[in-house]
Amino acid sequence: MWRSHFVVLGEEPSENNLARVKDGYQLFRETRTSLYYLAAHSKPLARRPDFGQFLDRKILQKIDASFLERFLSGESGAVDVKNHEVNFDLIQCAATLSKQLQMHVLAAEDTDDEYGMAVGVGNGAVTYLRFKTMLKESPEDKGAVEVVYTSEIGFSIDREPADDAYGVAQKAIDEVYGESELNLYNYSDAKPTRAEARKHTAASKLSVQAYLDSYGVFKRLSHAPPQLTTLERILRPFQFLMSAIFIPFLFVGMMIYVMIYAGKQDVDQDPSPSKLGLIGLIVLAFPLWFLVWLVRKILGY
Repeated sequence: MWRSHFVVLGEEPSENNLARVKDGYQLFRETRTSLYYLAAHSKPLARRPDFGQFLDRKILQKIDASFLERFLSGESGAVDVKNHEVNFDLIQCAATLSKQLQMHVLAAEDTDDEYGMAVGVGNGAVTYLRFKTMLKESPEDKGAVEVVYTSEIGFSIDREPADDAYGVAQKAIDEVYGESELNLYNYSDAKPTRAEARKHTAASKLSVQAYLDSYGVFKRLSHAPPQLTTLERILRPFQFLMSAIFIPFLFVGMMIYVMIYAGKQDVDQDPSPSKLGLIGLIVLAFPLWFLVWLVRKILGY
């Protein structure tokens, strides 16, 4: 399963505002479009933004999303929106970045399991929203649509969504920033060498340079690692230890969840790690208790 995550800015944030992004970042400028992309910090630093790396950011700013809650609770009309198709955390993460950077922020996600969502936030409010869903009582192969929201006109339905792998993000960037010719599929792939590009373009009219440029011409402008407090630095080794202990429960929970809910409708298609871990804990609780009891008996305790 692949997952893409784009954070797109229309202008360069100031150094003072970037300093507020305490989760760490790398800021890139795509020189052909003059759009800016905020990616996660990495070691070593990247030459290109990694759009496959999910930005694990704290939600520090929450904004009103009741308009969306009302839409989902009964105003959705012709569409049949499932819970997993709308990510409220993405809205609040975009709101947090918008507050920190003091500017409009567009955040978008696409996956290969029919989830795609984009949200624009500025001045403490959602200005733009787009997500994949299905029409009610429609065949699966013909009912795919996208719900679009703008603060000017409210909700509408796009009945001709893009078929591209990164269609939601692509349309969002086009509608918010007016850039329609981006190849986000290439953006998310490793940029080929000039020799590799020459082989790919040998049988086409596309020039080698144009082919390479389709992968984006990125320049890293600034970066900063996550800013950890003293307490967070002390707790970090214990967090890694707890994560290692949690992995078996997560794996078992994932297997049980797939076995029970595979192919069923109206269930959470993207359960949280904590939910999967809880399922794994419940399943493994008795075997672990029995193992501890058996060891104690063998040792004579």
